[in-house]
Amino acid sequence: MRKSFSKAQLMLENTVNELEKLKDVANDQQRERLDRARVQIQSLQNQMILGISYDNE
Repeated sequence: MRKSFSKAQLMLENTVNELEKLKDVANDQQRERLDRARVQIQSLQNQMILGISYDNE
């Protein structure tokens, strides 16, 4: 299970890095959308680390 968790975290981190690269060639509107996506991904990473699940609410 820990291996799956680490793999998922690595995939999310790689996605954040790709979003940052895309910002270099994006216009203002695209950068804003990329930033929102980055925040969502980082929020998911934090939820995973803290073991928080909002599906049960």
